[in-house]
Amino acid sequence: MNMKKIISVFLAVFMTLAVSVTASAAEPDGSKTITELPGSVDIPVTLNADLTPGYKGPVQDGKATVTGPGFTAEDDNAPHGAVRLVVVPITDDEALAWFDGCVGSRWSVTGTIYAVFYEDAEGNRMEASGVRMTVEIPAGYEKIDVFSVDTDETTGRLDYMASGTSVTYTTDGRLYSGVVRRHGIVDEQTSIGPGAPNITLNMTPEEIADAVLSDEEQNYLDDGIDIHIRLEVKDITDTVSAADKQAVESVATGYTVGKYIDIELLKQIGDRPWENVHETNKPIRITITIPENLLGAEGREFALACVHNGKGYLLKDLDNDPTTVTVETSQFSTYAILYRDPGSTNPDNPGGTTPDNPGGTTPDNPGGTTPDNPGGTTPDNPGGSTTDSPQTGYYSNIILWLAIVCIGAAGLFLVLFYYRKRKKEE
Repeated sequence: MNMKKIISVFLAVFMTLAVSVTASAAEPDGSKTITELPGSVDIPVTLNADLTPGYKGPVQDGKATVTGPGFTAEDDNAPHGAVRLVVVPITDDEALAWFDGCVGSRWSVTGTIYAVFYEDAEGNRMEASGVRMTVEIPAGYEKIDVFSVDTDETTGRLDYMASGTSVTYTTDGRLYSGVVRRHGIVDEQTSIGPGAPNITLNMTPEEIADAVLSDEEQNYLDDGIDIHIRLEVKDITDTVSAADKQAVESVATGYTVGKYIDIELLKQIGDRPWENVHETNKPIRITITIPENLLGAEGREFALACVHNGKGYLLKDLDNDPTTVTVETSQFSTYAILYRDPGSTNPDNPGGTTPDNPGGTTPDNPGGTTPDNPGGTTPDNPGGSTTDSPQTGYYSNIILWLAIVCIGAAGLFLVLFYYRKRKKEE
């Protein structure tokens, strides 16, 4: 093989490798096709007496009965022209999800829905209204209901009788029906005392449940039991203890105390008595509206100080609204609304921090900086920076190209070496 052929083969292999790597780098990781469910569930019903899936029972003297695993269907007044009653149990995950979406997010199917209809002699489907369905459901569901859904996604709630794990209801003519269980919800309430500022809890119900409730308490939601969360705010400016005032002042260097408030977090599971929550599992985000008498000069900065176990902590404002202060905290007790005007910063302590708390943070350090947390991040580091952040795809591509260049250089070296060796032999 002459030198030109060797070089040609090498270049062909090299270019093939480069194109392959480029295509691989351009393809997004984890890409997949998501098939969306259509507006109605396409149950595979062929409307043929011999081929229709499900369970069938003949109509005799206007009556029909169908029995299958976990259900019994009975009707004493079948429609004129009907020759058989058909019941199709449906357990397909996409179909159940579609049914759940139609009846609302507070409900989910207990395991099976049923398509119930009649057929005439030609196999045409006929509406089934008035069919008594008795179905078995899993044990342990305290909050249940029965819904019907048609192919156009219209829904209805059906009366039912429950006895143990059996539920009996009557169809209303819609094609699909099933027993659903109720999910409990987490709702938020606020109680604002005289002279106290307004407060809001800026989290989704799921985030609140995760932060406030134990795993055992969250199980109550699966049982259909509602859980109530309430924030209570009281003005304690005239009654704050000397110890709490001293703790606040120890971290408020450079700030002026505008108002002392007591923030309590309470929870109620179902109809149980309210319970105080002094510390949450995770920090929660609250927003306090600044009282009008504290708004003052343009550019005034606000913060909060809290007292936990006798020690004060500074919480920096996380929003850009000059009329509110937003913080993340996991403690609920005495708080103080702090402010400072432009140019009023203490030159010896410009951050309003303390030697024990150089980031100006809460015990959980939400939003502040420490030597171990230079990015000024929360415990979950939302939006902050760290020194060990993962490399991006840009740098990964550079590594790939460097590998290609190295392979190419090695190949050229071998070719030149081989060429010079041949020359010497000749």
